[in-house]
Amino acid sequence: MKLLRHETLPKGHDYYKSEPFSEWDIKQLEASGADLVAYWYGVGLYEGTGHILARKDGRWYHHDCGHCSCYGPTDDVTFSGDGDETVEALLARCSAELREQLEPLAALISANKNDEP
Repeated sequence: MKLLRHETLPKGHDYYKSEPFSEWDIKQLEASGADLVAYWYGVGLYEGTGHILARKDGRWYHHDCGHCSCYGPTDDVTFSGDGDETVEALLARCSAELREQLEPLAALISANKNDEP
């Protein structure tokens, strides 16, 4: 699995500190079957925020990493259902607010297309 981290949190997330996923989170993502994962993630006092764009079986999926202290960002990660053929198609279905938070991940994926597994 190729893992891409966007280290800068989007505008409006100043309360949070940018953090990489833990080894446990990465194992959860590997177990999901995704072959490419792009994410940003921030930690607050007891909670976290972030988003994932992932490719599994040639389809693209989104996962919201927001959580309270009871669980972590990848505890309920599943990339199932229909997914989208392209990142652009996935973004087109999103609200303007969500699209704004996912666009840095789409740009990261695009910038790394030549490094695909």
